[in-house]
Amino acid sequence: MSSVRTEADSLGEVSVPADKLWGAQTQRSLEHFSIGHDLIPREMITAYALLKKAAAHANHAGKRLEDQPHALIVQVACLDDRQRYPVQHERERGNFQPL
Repeated sequence: MSSVRTEADSLGEVSVPADKLWGAQTQRSLEHFSIGHDLIPREMITAYALLKKAAAHANHAGKRLEDQPHALIVQVACLDDRQRYPVQHERERGNFQPL
């Protein structure tokens, strides 16, 4: 088994593959709510990334976001959508396997 990290949310802790960028809620959705085959259009993924990057820049400039979180958000927002939101692509390829 690949290495995992522990993420937590209001429902408690969950193990997430260490090489994935998503958190507890996305991991739970993969494990428990695999219904339908609808995917987010790629244009929406790109738009969300652009919006998050712009918000990070604005909040950093306004001293509401520290340097490290700002840098990480911008770094992830600049990734290819297959790296940014791999859930969609894992499902497309049939590679998702619950832990």
